[in-house]
Amino acid sequence: MALDVKPKTGGMRDVLASLPRMGQKLESFTAANTSSEKPVEPKERSRKWDEVEKLRDDIETSVENDNYEKSLEEANKILDLDPKDVHALTVKAWALGELGRHEEAIEWYDKVLEIEPKDVDALFNKAWALGELGRDEEAIECYDKEL
Repeated sequence: MALDVKPKTGGMRDVLASLPRMGQKLESFTAANTSSEKPVEPKERSRKWDEVEKLRDDIETSVENDNYEKSLEEANKILDLDPKDVHALTVKAWALGELGRHEEAIEWYDKVLEIEPKDVDALFNKAWALGELGRDEEAIECYDKEL
């Protein structure tokens, strides 16, 4: 008997709404650029930042419209620029879950949780995906961590 729990789709909208629009630091992007042998010029960094911001706007629209394929596409574009972007990782995992690709969603929620171990939405939605696969004991463990 699988747990009958629905994913927090409203939660994803809350996550998106809570992200600061301008001025959010892309810490992993900056760290990656400062550790490279050849530093990225400020102009190029600014272009990439602008591109990420545009993609974030596109993701918000896709999520609001429950367009999972488009959300996944936009998240992948951001992850190409910044592989540790928690927002994009979360959206990707959520979209995969909504598309019924629960195993993949769990893998991506795990990536979110490596960066943000107490991310309540990631824990809840990972538990939901585990429940959808009949992995109830693991799902309960996630719910316990969320509490």
